Amino acid sequence: NGDRVVSEEVTLSVSGGPLNITAHPSNATVQPGEMLTTLNIQVSGGVPNYYYYQVEMYVEGTGWKLLGEHESVYTQWKFNGNAPTTPGTYRYRISVTDSSGTKVTSNEAIITVKSDLRITAHPTNATVSPGNYLNTLKITIAGGVAPYFYRVEEYKNDMWSGIHGQQNVTDTTWTTTLHAPMAEGTYRYRLTVTDASGGKVISNEAIITVKGN
Repeated sequence: NGDRVVSEEVTLSVSGGPLNITAHPSNATVQPGEMLTTLNIQVSGGVPNYYYYQVEMYVEGTGWKLLGEHESVYTQWKFNGNAPTTPGTYRYRISVTDSSGTKVTSNEAIITVKSDLRITAHPTNATVSPGNYLNTLKITIAGGVAPYFYRVEEYKNDMWSGIHGQQNVTDTTWTTTLHAPMAEGTYRYRLTVTDASGGKVISNEAIITVKGN
């Protein structure tokens, strides 16, 4: 008889299988503030055309803290954030939610922030009287892992030999307590610093000239 009826609308979600992570973020060792390039994730399956990404960092005593979020139609995403400025070990993870509300969370990625040990102020030359305090044998460092081992070396008999040092120092500026030799002459010194991770730096030479009154 030509009568026509229309059903209610039905929404079909097409899934390519369960939402699954195929590439997890990975560990890295970086400098303070450096761009994080390993916090990447890729998924497959799930209900497409909408993916909601969240990256989190674990904060001791607080739990997981949201650092960034992103909506995309793509199945892969990279977090373009920077590492913390304080050396240490940090835990990150990324979660992905598809159009159906299904959520998956990546493995943790461990980001180690390590500032390379470096010298910012070297010991300097000086002319002193016999027995005077050698207060120009001073060094300032930055980075590395405390505590530090400071050592004074003297060039003698065609080789550098340690003559004074101090271990387990947390300060980044250190001055020797050595006194100048009693004999007049020219002496060559340098300072070395070794941090708790085994990193080592060596200062420029300092020429100490000892002259009597």
